[in-house]
Amino acid sequence: MSDTRISFTAANEVRLLDDGATPVAPAGGVLIRNRCTVVSPGTELACLAGLESSWFTFPSVPGYCAAGTIAAVADGVTGWKVGDNVLHYGGHRLWQTAIPGTDFLCRIPDGVPLEQAPFARMATIAMTALRQSEIELGDEVAVTGLGLIGNLAAQLASLQGAQVSAFDIDRSRVELAGGCGIAHAFQGGPSQQAERARAANGGRGYSALIEATGRAATVVEALPLMARRGEVLLLGTPRASHGCDLSAVLRSFHLADHALVLKPAHEWIRPVEEDRFAKHSFARDSRIALDLIAAGRLRIAPLITHRLRPAQAPEAYRELAAGRPGYAGVVITWEGV
Repeated sequence: MSDTRISFTAANEVRLLDDGATPVAPAGGVLIRNRCTVVSPGTELACLAGLESSWFTFPSVPGYCAAGTIAAVADGVTGWKVGDNVLHYGGHRLWQTAIPGTDFLCRIPDGVPLEQAPFARMATIAMTALRQSEIELGDEVAVTGLGLIGNLAAQLASLQGAQVSAFDIDRSRVELAGGCGIAHAFQGGPSQQAERARAANGGRGYSALIEATGRAATVVEALPLMARRGEVLLLGTPRASHGCDLSAVLRSFHLADHALVLKPAHEWIRPVEEDRFAKHSFARDSRIALDLIAAGRLRIAPLITHRLRPAQAPEAYRELAAGRPGYAGVVITWEGV
Protein backbone atom coordinates (compact mmCIF):
# COMPACT_ATOMS: atom_id res chain seq x y z
CA MET A 1 0.00 0.00 0.00
CA SER A 2 1.39 3.42 -0.97
CA ASP A 3 2.11 6.24 1.45
CA THR A 4 -0.04 9.09 0.16
CA ARG A 5 0.39 12.63 1.42
CA ILE A 6 -0.87 16.15 0.83
CA SER A 7 2.04 18.48 0.21
CA PHE A 8 2.50 22.23 0.01
CA THR A 9 5.14 22.14 -2.72
CA ALA A 10 5.46 25.91 -3.10
CA ALA A 11 3.59 29.04 -2.03
CA ASN A 12 -0.09 28.61 -2.88
CA GLU A 13 0.56 25.21 -4.49
CA VAL A 14 -1.10 22.05 -3.11
CA ARG A 15 -0.47 18.58 -4.53
CA LEU A 16 -1.39 15.02 -3.62
CA LEU A 17 1.77 12.89 -3.79
CA ASP A 18 2.65 9.22 -3.49
CA ASP A 19 5.74 8.38 -1.45
CA GLY A 20 5.85 4.76 -2.53
CA ALA A 21 5.94 1.81 -0.15
CA THR A 22 4.35 1.82 3.28
CA PRO A 23 6.85 2.80 6.01
CA VAL A 24 7.67 0.51 8.91
CA ALA A 25 7.52 1.20 12.63
CA PRO A 26 10.79 2.89 13.65
CA ALA A 27 12.97 1.53 16.44
CA GLY A 28 11.22 2.31 19.70
CA GLY A 29 8.13 3.53 17.89
CA VAL A 30 4.82 2.72 16.26
CA LEU A 31 3.31 2.97 12.80
CA ILE A 32 -0.06 4.71 12.55
CA ARG A 33 -2.55 4.46 9.72
CA ASN A 34 -4.39 7.74 9.71
CA ARG A 35 -8.16 7.54 9.57
CA CYS A 36 -8.94 11.24 9.39
CA THR A 37 -7.17 14.57 9.68
CA VAL A 38 -8.62 18.05 10.18
CA VAL A 39 -7.50 21.24 8.46
CA SER A 40 -6.49 24.03 10.82
CA PRO A 41 -7.31 26.95 8.52
CA GLY A 42 -5.46 29.81 10.22
CA THR A 43 -2.08 28.13 10.57
CA GLU A 44 -2.22 26.03 7.41
CA LEU A 45 -3.28 28.90 5.15
CA ALA A 46 -0.47 31.02 6.62
CA CYS A 47 1.95 28.19 5.81
CA LEU A 48 0.55 27.87 2.29
CA ALA A 49 0.99 31.60 1.72
CA GLY A 50 4.60 31.44 2.89
CA LEU A 51 3.98 33.49 6.03
CA GLU A 52 5.49 30.94 8.44
CA SER A 53 8.88 30.52 6.78
CA SER A 54 10.69 30.47 10.13
CA TRP A 55 9.45 26.93 10.75
CA PHE A 56 7.50 25.74 7.68
CA THR A 57 9.50 25.31 4.48
CA PHE A 58 8.46 24.07 1.05
CA PRO A 59 7.88 21.29 0.25
CA SER A 60 6.25 20.04 3.47
CA VAL A 61 3.20 18.15 4.65
CA PRO A 62 0.80 20.51 6.46
CA GLY A 63 -1.47 19.67 9.36
CA TYR A 64 -1.20 18.65 13.00
CA CYS A 65 -4.65 17.32 13.94
CA ALA A 66 -4.93 13.61 13.24
CA ALA A 67 -6.64 10.44 14.42
CA GLY A 68 -5.41 7.03 13.39
CA THR A 69 -5.04 3.38 14.32
CA ILE A 70 -1.75 1.80 15.35
CA ALA A 71 -0.84 -0.69 12.62
CA ALA A 72 2.53 -1.91 13.90
CA VAL A 73 4.57 -1.69 17.10
CA ALA A 74 8.35 -2.04 17.20
CA ASP A 75 10.00 -4.56 19.50
CA GLY A 76 10.34 -3.35 23.06
CA VAL A 77 7.58 -0.73 22.91
CA THR A 78 5.17 -1.04 25.84
CA GLY A 79 1.87 0.63 26.63
CA TRP A 80 0.67 0.60 23.01
CA LYS A 81 -0.68 -2.17 20.82
CA VAL A 82 -1.89 -2.79 17.31
CA GLY A 83 -5.50 -1.63 16.98
CA ASP A 84 -5.26 1.27 19.46
CA ASN A 85 -6.97 4.41 18.14
CA VAL A 86 -4.83 7.45 18.89
CA LEU A 87 -4.89 11.23 18.64
CA HIS A 88 -1.55 12.57 17.45
CA TYR A 89 0.03 15.66 15.91
CA GLY A 90 0.72 14.15 12.50
CA GLY A 91 0.04 15.83 9.18
CA HIS A 92 -2.24 15.13 6.23
CA ARG A 93 -0.88 11.79 5.14
CA LEU A 94 -1.93 8.15 5.12
CA TRP A 95 0.89 6.76 7.25
CA GLN A 96 2.60 8.33 10.25
CA THR A 97 5.39 7.07 12.48
CA ALA A 98 5.71 8.13 16.11
CA ILE A 99 7.99 7.38 19.03
CA PRO A 100 6.12 7.31 22.36
CA GLY A 101 7.73 9.65 24.87
CA THR A 102 9.11 11.82 22.06
CA ASP A 103 6.07 12.28 19.83
CA PHE A 104 2.68 13.05 21.33
CA LEU A 105 0.16 10.20 21.44
CA CYS A 106 -3.15 10.07 23.28
CA ARG A 107 -5.51 7.09 23.33
CA ILE A 108 -8.99 7.93 21.98
CA PRO A 109 -11.85 6.79 24.23
CA ASP A 110 -14.41 4.42 22.70
CA GLY A 111 -17.17 7.03 22.98
CA VAL A 112 -15.48 9.52 20.64
CA PRO A 113 -16.19 9.24 16.88
CA LEU A 114 -12.86 9.12 15.06
CA GLU A 115 -13.79 12.02 12.77
CA GLN A 116 -14.36 14.18 15.86
CA ALA A 117 -11.21 13.14 17.72
CA PRO A 118 -8.78 15.46 15.83
CA PHE A 119 -10.85 18.43 16.98
CA ALA A 120 -9.58 17.71 20.48
CA ARG A 121 -6.25 19.04 19.21
CA MET A 122 -7.99 22.26 18.20
CA ALA A 123 -9.70 22.36 21.59
CA THR A 124 -6.36 22.19 23.40
CA ILE A 125 -5.23 25.22 21.44
CA ALA A 126 -8.41 27.08 22.39
CA MET A 127 -7.99 25.90 25.98
CA THR A 128 -4.75 27.87 26.23
CA ALA A 129 -6.78 31.07 26.58
CA LEU A 130 -8.74 29.58 29.46
CA ARG A 131 -5.59 28.30 31.16
CA GLN A 132 -4.01 31.76 30.93
CA SER A 133 -7.10 33.59 32.11
CA GLU A 134 -8.80 34.33 35.40
CA ILE A 135 -12.26 33.60 33.99
CA GLU A 136 -14.64 32.54 36.75
CA LEU A 137 -18.29 31.53 37.13
CA GLY A 138 -20.58 34.32 35.91
CA ASP A 139 -17.87 36.44 34.23
CA GLU A 140 -18.70 38.33 31.05
CA VAL A 141 -16.39 37.15 28.27
CA ALA A 142 -16.07 38.29 24.65
CA VAL A 143 -14.63 36.09 21.90
CA THR A 144 -13.64 37.71 18.61
CA GLY A 145 -13.50 35.33 15.68
CA LEU A 146 -15.68 32.26 15.32
CA GLY A 147 -13.47 30.00 13.26
CA LEU A 148 -12.77 26.58 14.74
CA ILE A 149 -10.47 27.90 17.48
CA GLY A 150 -12.73 30.81 18.41
CA ASN A 151 -15.86 28.64 18.42
CA LEU A 152 -14.21 26.08 20.68
CA ALA A 153 -12.84 28.83 22.95
CA ALA A 154 -16.37 30.24 23.30
CA GLN A 155 -17.75 26.80 24.10
CA LEU A 156 -15.02 26.16 26.68
CA ALA A 157 -15.51 29.55 28.32
CA SER A 158 -19.23 28.75 28.60
CA LEU A 159 -18.39 25.39 30.20
CA GLN A 160 -16.24 27.30 32.68
CA GLY A 161 -19.33 29.25 33.70
CA ALA A 162 -18.81 32.47 31.75
CA GLN A 163 -21.49 34.50 30.00
CA VAL A 164 -20.08 34.57 26.47
CA SER A 165 -20.61 37.01 23.62
CA ALA A 166 -18.93 36.14 20.33
CA PHE A 167 -18.30 38.19 17.19
CA ASP A 168 -17.56 37.34 13.57
CA ILE A 169 -18.19 39.08 10.24
CA ASP A 170 -19.17 35.76 8.59
CA ARG A 171 -22.90 35.03 8.93
CA SER A 172 -22.40 31.28 8.46
CA ARG A 173 -19.97 31.18 11.38
CA VAL A 174 -22.40 33.10 13.57
CA GLU A 175 -25.17 30.66 12.68
CA LEU A 176 -22.85 27.75 13.38
CA ALA A 177 -22.06 29.22 16.79
CA GLY A 178 -25.75 29.15 17.67
CA GLY A 179 -25.85 25.46 16.78
CA CYS A 180 -22.95 24.92 19.18
CA GLY A 181 -24.84 26.49 22.09
CA ILE A 182 -23.17 29.91 22.02
CA ALA A 183 -26.15 32.05 23.01
CA HIS A 184 -24.89 35.52 22.11
CA ALA A 185 -23.21 35.44 18.70
CA PHE A 186 -23.16 38.64 16.68
CA GLN A 187 -22.40 39.21 13.03
CA GLY A 188 -19.89 42.02 12.80
CA GLY A 189 -17.03 43.33 14.88
CA PRO A 190 -17.25 44.59 18.48
CA SER A 191 -17.59 48.24 17.42
CA GLN A 192 -20.33 47.42 14.90
CA GLN A 193 -22.28 45.50 17.54
CA ALA A 194 -21.37 47.67 20.54
CA GLU A 195 -24.97 48.44 21.58
CA ARG A 196 -26.09 44.81 21.36
CA ALA A 197 -22.93 43.72 23.16
CA ARG A 198 -23.55 46.14 26.01
CA ALA A 199 -27.15 44.97 26.23
CA ALA A 200 -26.01 41.34 26.37
CA ASN A 201 -23.78 41.98 29.39
CA GLY A 202 -25.94 44.62 31.06
CA GLY A 203 -23.44 47.37 30.31
CA ARG A 204 -20.91 45.89 32.71
CA GLY A 205 -18.21 45.44 30.10
CA TYR A 206 -16.18 42.30 29.47
CA SER A 207 -13.81 41.03 32.12
CA ALA A 208 -12.01 38.98 29.47
CA LEU A 209 -11.51 39.21 25.73
CA ILE A 210 -10.36 36.07 23.89
CA GLU A 211 -9.02 37.35 20.58
CA ALA A 212 -9.05 34.49 18.06
CA THR A 213 -8.86 36.28 14.70
CA GLY A 214 -5.16 37.15 14.81
CA ARG A 215 -6.06 40.68 13.68
CA ALA A 216 -4.48 43.47 15.71
CA ALA A 217 -7.24 45.81 14.53
CA THR A 218 -9.84 43.64 16.26
CA VAL A 219 -8.05 44.02 19.59
CA VAL A 220 -8.06 47.80 19.26
CA GLU A 221 -11.71 47.76 18.22
CA ALA A 222 -12.76 45.74 21.28
CA LEU A 223 -10.95 47.77 23.94
CA PRO A 224 -13.84 50.24 24.60
CA LEU A 225 -16.08 47.30 25.53
CA MET A 226 -13.76 46.05 28.26
CA ALA A 227 -14.46 46.32 31.96
CA ARG A 228 -11.94 47.87 34.33
CA ARG A 229 -9.05 45.49 35.01
CA GLY A 230 -10.21 43.23 32.20
CA GLU A 231 -7.79 40.86 30.54
CA VAL A 232 -7.04 40.63 26.82
CA LEU A 233 -5.92 37.15 25.77
CA LEU A 234 -4.11 36.83 22.44
CA LEU A 235 -5.19 33.38 21.20
CA GLY A 236 -4.89 34.07 17.46
CA THR A 237 -1.41 34.77 16.11
CA PRO A 238 -1.11 38.38 14.85
CA ARG A 239 0.34 38.32 11.34
CA ALA A 240 -0.81 41.33 9.30
CA SER A 241 0.54 44.76 10.20
CA HIS A 242 -1.84 47.37 11.59
CA GLY A 243 -1.30 51.08 12.03
CA CYS A 244 -2.93 52.88 14.97
CA ASP A 245 -2.29 55.40 17.75
CA LEU A 246 -0.22 53.14 19.99
CA SER A 247 -0.24 55.63 22.85
CA ALA A 248 -4.04 55.54 22.96
CA VAL A 249 -3.94 51.75 23.07
CA LEU A 250 -1.31 51.68 25.82
CA ARG A 251 -3.36 54.10 27.93
CA SER A 252 -6.07 51.43 28.12
CA PHE A 253 -3.53 49.22 29.88
CA HIS A 254 -1.75 51.92 31.86
CA LEU A 255 -4.37 54.27 33.27
CA ALA A 256 -6.13 53.31 36.50
CA ASP A 257 -9.64 53.84 35.11
CA HIS A 258 -8.97 51.01 32.62
CA ALA A 259 -5.94 49.06 33.88
CA LEU A 260 -6.37 46.30 31.30
CA VAL A 261 -4.00 43.35 31.27
CA LEU A 262 -2.52 41.85 28.07
CA LYS A 263 -1.77 38.12 28.18
CA PRO A 264 -0.23 35.70 25.69
CA ALA A 265 -2.26 32.59 24.84
CA HIS A 266 -0.02 30.81 22.36
CA GLU A 267 -0.41 27.05 22.71
CA TRP A 268 3.27 26.24 23.31
CA ILE A 269 3.30 28.24 26.51
CA ARG A 270 2.67 25.00 28.43
CA PRO A 271 4.47 21.63 28.26
CA VAL A 272 3.37 18.82 25.94
CA GLU A 273 3.65 15.95 28.42
CA GLU A 274 2.61 16.07 32.06
CA ASP A 275 5.16 17.71 34.31
CA ARG A 276 5.03 17.74 38.10
CA PHE A 277 6.11 21.39 38.04
CA ALA A 278 3.21 22.45 35.77
CA LYS A 279 -0.49 21.91 36.38
CA HIS A 280 -1.50 22.02 32.71
CA SER A 281 -0.09 20.19 29.70
CA PHE A 282 -1.20 19.13 26.25
CA ALA A 283 -1.49 15.55 27.47
CA ARG A 284 -3.86 16.43 30.30
CA ASP A 285 -5.84 18.93 28.24
CA SER A 286 -6.19 16.41 25.40
CA ARG A 287 -7.74 13.86 27.73
CA ILE A 288 -10.07 16.52 29.11
CA ALA A 289 -11.10 17.59 25.60
CA LEU A 290 -11.73 14.00 24.49
CA ASP A 291 -13.82 13.36 27.61
CA LEU A 292 -15.88 16.50 26.93
CA ILE A 293 -16.45 15.34 23.35
CA ALA A 294 -17.43 11.85 24.53
CA ALA A 295 -19.92 13.36 26.97
CA GLY A 296 -21.41 15.63 24.30
CA ARG A 297 -20.51 18.72 26.32
CA LEU A 298 -18.11 20.02 23.67
CA ARG A 299 -20.11 20.10 20.46
CA ILE A 300 -18.08 18.98 17.48
CA ALA A 301 -20.61 17.51 15.04
CA PRO A 302 -22.00 20.94 13.95
CA LEU A 303 -18.44 22.11 13.20
CA ILE A 304 -17.88 19.45 10.54
CA THR A 305 -19.00 21.15 7.35
CA HIS A 306 -17.02 19.11 4.81
CA ARG A 307 -15.84 15.52 4.62
CA LEU A 308 -13.39 15.28 1.73
CA ARG A 309 -11.11 12.77 0.09
CA PRO A 310 -7.38 13.60 -0.09
CA ALA A 311 -7.67 14.31 -3.83
CA GLN A 312 -10.10 17.14 -3.01
CA ALA A 313 -7.59 18.93 -0.77
CA PRO A 314 -6.38 21.49 -3.36
CA GLU A 315 -9.96 22.64 -3.92
CA ALA A 316 -10.60 22.82 -0.18
CA TYR A 317 -7.57 25.05 0.43
CA ARG A 318 -8.64 27.33 -2.43
CA GLU A 319 -12.11 27.70 -0.92
CA LEU A 320 -10.74 28.32 2.57
CA ALA A 321 -8.24 30.90 1.28
CA ALA A 322 -11.05 32.67 -0.55
CA GLY A 323 -13.05 32.88 2.69
CA ARG A 324 -15.90 30.93 1.16
CA PRO A 325 -18.92 31.04 3.53
CA GLY A 326 -19.88 27.71 4.98
CA TYR A 327 -16.34 26.32 5.17
CA ALA A 328 -15.49 25.59 8.79
CA GLY A 329 -14.45 22.09 9.84
CA VAL A 330 -12.82 20.30 6.90
CA VAL A 331 -12.17 16.63 7.63
CA ILE A 332 -9.86 14.74 5.28
CA THR A 333 -10.96 11.10 5.26
CA TRP A 334 -8.21 8.53 4.60
CA GLU A 335 -10.40 5.44 4.66
CA GLY A 336 -10.06 3.39 1.48
CA VAL A 337 -6.98 5.27 0.24
